Amino acid sequence: MSNKSLELLLGSKTRAKMLRWLFRNPDTGFSVVGFSKLVQAKQAEVRKEISSFKEAGIVKVRRVTIASKSSGSKKNGIRYVLNVDFDLFNELRDLVLKSSPAEKSKMITKMNNLGLMRLSIISGIFIEKQVPDSPSLDLFLVVDDLDRRKLRIFLKWLEAEAGKEIKYAVMDKEEFLYRLGMFDRFIRVLLEGPHEKLVDKIGLDVHLNN
Repeated sequence: MSNKSLELLLGSKTRAKMLRWLFRNPDTGFSVVGFSKLVQAKQAEVRKEISSFKEAGIVKVRRVTIASKSSGSKKNGIRYVLNVDFDLFNELRDLVLKSSPAEKSKMITKMNNLGLMRLSIISGIFIEKQVPDSPSLDLFLVVDDLDRRKLRIFLKWLEAEAGKEIKYAVMDKEEFLYRLGMFDRFIRVLLEGPHEKLVDKIGLDVHLNN
């Protein structure tokens, strides 16, 4: 199922992103402010969705004590956590997690603005065949003249869409081809595991067959 299809079914892009964060992090408590930053949505919109989640029984309230980093004083706070006893938990989890974490066409467009994009490979969270708790990368980029600021912005956007922190690695073309030629274990494990090429201006298959 595409990301767009899930948004249409659920009726809200923000709702879809919040549910991904909840189901990918079932033990984590989220504040309104924290959720707003993670899914890149306004706090008022997040509050509205949380209210709907509470009414449906999807989330429950966890009361916490928060210590101030500056003064050391403590205050009470509220966090919202996934209710694993929700009647339709399994059905909703399957619906949310089977959808694509992000539209690939949008990913490609944004990645091409990071620098001279040579190769982009997705794995891990983006691949249906991923092994649970696999340490593999989610995203591997080979790019020259990388703009680090744009990379940070791109990763924040991608994490908001996917519902988890993205495990990634970046190399320039020279380093990648050197390590590929040396049969580097990191590269070998990535390419032997489930993955998909989104951008390939290197001609990876040609290099692998030489």
